[in-house]
Amino acid sequence: QQALAVGDTLLKLDPTQTDWQNDVALRSMELARLQRFDGNVSGAGTLISSAITRLTRLIHKDPSNAGWQRNYAAALTEQAAQSRAEGDLPAARAQIQSALVILEPMLDKHPDERDTVLAAITAKLLQADATADPAAARALRETALKALQAQKTGRDDPRLLALQVRALLALDRFAEALSDLEQVTLLAPGDFAGWYNRGYALARLLRWPKALDALDHALALDPQSALAWHNRGLAVGALGHDRAALAAFDRALALDRRLAATWATRGATLADLGDYAAALASCAQALALDPTSAEAW
Repeated sequence: QQALAVGDTLLKLDPTQTDWQNDVALRSMELARLQRFDGNVSGAGTLISSAITRLTRLIHKDPSNAGWQRNYAAALTEQAAQSRAEGDLPAARAQIQSALVILEPMLDKHPDERDTVLAAITAKLLQADATADPAAARALRETALKALQAQKTGRDDPRLLALQVRALLALDRFAEALSDLEQVTLLAPGDFAGWYNRGYALARLLRWPKALDALDHALALDPQSALAWHNRGLAVGALGHDRAALAAFDRALALDRRLAATWATRGATLADLGDYAAALASCAQALALDPTSAEAW
């Protein structure tokens, strides 16, 4: 946010600086990802639209600039992630395809160019997320993972590791993901996503004390993450601290009341505490949001 504010100020002083325009677009996309993760979907959408507008203007000035073309494709991928978060999967698929139309010819010319490789794999992983066919989605993720593992240089690049983790988690390969996440948090100890995903992987492996430690690291970096509070509730509940779990679920719902899974798990926790009327009300909220919730039923 601070970097974006400085960039906007500089561009008011001199709007002709194309490097500044490009940098502001990149910062807008980074902030959009964080806002979407925190549940601020509308705010994220505004930032992505701004980034696309800036990059479109740059490309009109110089269509041959490969860096701007790649960043524009990355912005289309972010727009696809936004469409998916809003539940518009057809729009997400179309936006991903538009991004790949730009990236794939660039890869053909420069197959070892790291930024282009990572941008294309990001689009492919999102394509898997937006695919309705589970078998097709799995195949896309496995192909993306092989492409990442085939990278011979820069194995300590946090961006590469983060994408590899994303693929492994989606494929339910939690132990392998954890190995990469330990390296991610070592290389980038201030990275919220690294700590959050580390906590998630540890939770899926039922390693609750370490999961709780990782999630507390994540929440120290971003206390506004509803999903991190939800997972913290799961961890402390698994360790037998029902009231602490309830407090974590309440914090998550204060940040994002659309989390059906949190309402359901909160209901189960209230039932364990003997407050059955509140448990029923919580489960009813979950079912209103997701009538297929097995846990709520």
